[in-house]
Amino acid sequence: MDKEPSSGLVWVMGLCGLIACLIAAIYKPKLLLIVIPLPAFFFYGLIAEIRDPYVGPGILREAGQFYINSAYGFTVLLLISILVGLGWHY
Repeated sequence: MDKEPSSGLVWVMGLCGLIACLIAAIYKPKLLLIVIPLPAFFFYGLIAEIRDPYVGPGILREAGQFYINSAYGFTVLLLISILVGLGWHY
């Protein structure tokens, strides 16, 4: 796991991304164009590594199932926060 982000960083990026996307979607939906790319690229890269047939099993062995569930969970929650914020706005 020396080349992968730590579990703490996954949580920080996930929570900050959720809060930023939710606030942007509620108050200024146009700001989503600025807010979304950082967490989206972060979790895209992380999930690409997890799904890699050579790297993924090593991540599972070293970091555990909780790390993988956190990555997938925050990705889904990020999308849900955008939808909830836009629904709240309109």
